[in-house]
Amino acid sequence: TVTTKNGVQGDVNFFKTGLKQFGVIFLLAHGSYDANGGGITWVNTGEELVGTNDQNLAQLLVRFESDFNAQRISIGVFKETRGGQKRDVSAYKISNRFIEANYAANDFPSSLIYLCNCQSMKDPNREMAKTFERKGAGAVIGWTDNHTIGPHTGNLLFELLLCGKKLSDAKGALPRESRTELFNGTVADLSLYPDAAGELRLVAERRVTLNL
Repeated sequence: TVTTKNGVQGDVNFFKTGLKQFGVIFLLAHGSYDANGGGITWVNTGEELVGTNDQNLAQLLVRFESDFNAQRISIGVFKETRGGQKRDVSAYKISNRFIEANYAANDFPSSLIYLCNCQSMKDPNREMAKTFERKGAGAVIGWTDNHTIGPHTGNLLFELLLCGKKLSDAKGALPRESRTELFNGTVADLSLYPDAAGELRLVAERRVTLNL
């Protein structure tokens, strides 16, 4: 069964309790890594804000002041094309500290989590990935910088996994242009965590011999 959550369906409350419902997560969202603000990896939710910057901040503090102070929730602003025009879109974003605070040790038992967002693995300490691992995840996949190919790469990767390949073999079978991208002067590489993640399979591999 595949469940899709779009836009406001992926709000803060969903990220707070809903992720653990799924054994495989394909997270398609904006994201960033803040090296200067505590080494935190952020992922935008689908809960957008439509006020001015001051109004949005005031709303954030009313709803999530303690989470904001603990660097668990903030506001992410990214450019998107809406109605044929590029504009800034604001939404609540959650950090690895948010995942740490809201999920228990085995909430993601042997789960596979694909963080398609930009910079999900830019943190040299891999804190977002480590957080999911501490909560039980068997494999976390992400990108070391900004990219545009993540959604397409994810589709190719999961096709290979559903054919029975283990994760390391599926990644290795991807074309080079689907594993690395030079974008705006930086190189984004597809990365796995932890080292044992490569052994994970979604389905058992089956082989048959055809006598033709």
